Amino acid sequence: MAEWSNAAASKAVVPLVGTGGSNPSLSAKNTAPVRKQPGQYRPIEQSIRMTTDDLLAQLGFCHFCIITNLEEVTEAQALQEPKPSGNPVNYVLGHIVAYRTHVCKILEVKHPWNDAKSSVYDESWPKTDKTKLLSLAKLKADEEQTHAILKAGIENFAIDWDDLWPQRKEGSLQTYGRRVQFFLQHEAYHAGQLGSLRRALGLPGKI
Repeated sequence: MAEWSNAAASKAVVPLVGTGGSNPSLSAKNTAPVRKQPGQYRPIEQSIRMTTDDLLAQLGFCHFCIITNLEEVTEAQALQEPKPSGNPVNYVLGHIVAYRTHVCKILEVKHPWNDAKSSVYDESWPKTDKTKLLSLAKLKADEEQTHAILKAGIENFAIDWDDLWPQRKEGSLQTYGRRVQFFLQHEAYHAGQLGSLRRALGLPGKI
């Protein structure tokens, strides 16, 4: 855990004028923003570049949260719906694995699931065909496999992360890196859901 946390920490802090805290332009007693000369700070789009290490750190953190939050969860528990309503562990984990197909397409690597299998976990839970759900054991194995595929894909990606993504909407400045990051943030959201779901099942928190 120290490996990804140190890498992430070295890139995560972006001082903002007027927010206090670690901003060196503010004194401990004065939290008023300090006026700067025009052009002294570049726009954030120009000053922060996406890197392979950034994306690997996010991917690694998501994977850590997923596998840790799944510890001690049984097959039966993974199918229990939280009260009063919500998606069970099985569906959330399957949804994470299914949505990795989007990142695989950007990285031009092959995802082990076909469209039919992914579509099972792309419907809302009430509309999901419960007879087509995979076992928790299979989902965990596929999560490990797709994590390894994405990790290798990010490490070997030959295009600059700051190049504009060719399938972006007209007028958008979305880059390859930001597109991948979008899906990793989506994954992080659901990884956090798994932590809440294990609590709802009566299991102790793990993170």
